[in-house]
Amino acid sequence: MPQTLTPSKERLEQQLAAEARLERLAAQDVLSYDDLAAGLQGEFGPGMDERFGSRISEEGLWPEALTLAFHKDGRVAFRASWALEWAYFNHKEAFVPYIPAFYENYLKIDNPSAHRHYTKMLCDMLRRGLFVPDAAQAGRIAEKTFDLLIGAETKSAVRVWAAEILYELSPRLDWVGEHLGEVLRQQMETIPTPAIVNHYGKLLSRMAMGGKRR
Repeated sequence: MPQTLTPSKERLEQQLAAEARLERLAAQDVLSYDDLAAGLQGEFGPGMDERFGSRISEEGLWPEALTLAFHKDGRVAFRASWALEWAYFNHKEAFVPYIPAFYENYLKIDNPSAHRHYTKMLCDMLRRGLFVPDAAQAGRIAEKTFDLLIGAETKSAVRVWAAEILYELSPRLDWVGEHLGEVLRQQMETIPTPAIVNHYGKLLSRMAMGGKRR
């Protein structure tokens, strides 16, 4: 059953517990947070996302990983988001109670390196129905995502995921569908990287044919 922000009693209990953990983490210095931050700060290389993603899932460090997305050290924020992505894709059910916190992070996060992981995760949540935002939430997501899509410094990979998120939201928000195609065509001319031209071309074809979402 799709996870929304109005979950069943069991999901609500899990969500409340998750929110309580986040509040405790915000209110005090927590050893697991500091330890995870230190590990991410000191270690980088092949397999980093899996090593720390496994730790996040096995030790239930979802709140710590979410909070670390705002770490003052941009490297830690990026690596925490990368590891969180691995943990999410390999343990989605365990992450579901933290989707409301993830949603808030998505709106606020300003680390360019973390955007790639957050947009990829959000796109998957929307496609799978793990997160079904209400009208107001969908509008805020669309506004944030358009900002990413048209940002002068946004990397191609983030633009691609941002475009997919907006495509997922377009059936619910008329203004998204009205502007998305125009932006994609413009960027294919002004930012003609292989990733942009290839992916945008396919997405525009899906939009023209009314193709189903993935």
